Amino acid sequence: MPRKMTFAGELAAVRRALRGLPGVDERGHYGGPGFFVNGRMFALFWMKEGRWIFKLPHDRLTILFEVRPETFAPMRSGRMIWSYVKIANLDAGELKGLLAQAWREAAPKTLVKSILPGAPSSASGETASE
Repeated sequence: MPRKMTFAGELAAVRRALRGLPGVDERGHYGGPGFFVNGRMFALFWMKEGRWIFKLPHDRLTILFEVRPETFAPMRSGRMIWSYVKIANLDAGELKGLLAQAWREAAPKTLVKSILPGAPSSASGETASE
């Protein structure tokens, strides 16, 4: 059963989950908070719809949409597919892991390598050293 969370509570949870990831920049984006690394967005709150959107690895999206439709739904913008995420359905560890994946999707390879040597820098499976 999802927890009841206010927007302020969700925002605080996102900020806590992002602590320790280098280069994160929070700034306004269409009336809500957007989170960027090196100028590339990886998470935002879409005020118009009142929903969080994360840039998750494409190879995980389909399974998340199928297995947990109460938490994840496709957000399409042209050819781009990100994920709506219902944060109230996540525990702190899962939120932190998902935001780390979203950050990795947007972060420069050199930055990913600096904190996760040998780790894939994106869903494509390229290692950060490539």
